[in-house]
Amino acid sequence: MTPIPTGTPYPATSRAAATTTRPSSKNAGTREATDIAGQYALRCLGSCTNELSLGRPGPGAPGKGPDGRPYTAAMTPLTTFGALAVGAMLLFYALESRSSWFVLTFAGACLASSAYGFLQGAWPFGVVELVWSLVAARRWWARSHVSRQ
Repeated sequence: MTPIPTGTPYPATSRAAATTTRPSSKNAGTREATDIAGQYALRCLGSCTNELSLGRPGPGAPGKGPDGRPYTAAMTPLTTFGALAVGAMLLFYALESRSSWFVLTFAGACLASSAYGFLQGAWPFGVVELVWSLVAARRWWARSHVSRQ
């Protein structure tokens, strides 16, 4: 990677950067080192994100998908399922003190969240939610048997 000579415009990584020039003073060594590190970070970011960043025209431009069409964040059925499962967890956890049945429904919502985690590919989330469902089922079992005696 070669540094940009003094007095030349920054690379066009953003609108602001395209209009800014490097300082031409000889005391700008720290600034130049910072700029070079920033350029390196931008290049790494670009390669890590498969060139989908930072003002590049065409398919890699922000807001565009790999095929060049505008990107829209659509709710997939899997995302909808996950949002409902986590929302149900929150609701039933808040209602646990009202009835032991809400503890059981919280366990079921944890199972649904666990299924979402595994289906989405985030298996650590799926494992943690599976453990939470077992803990909640055990709490339901303990609460329902204590209330009957």
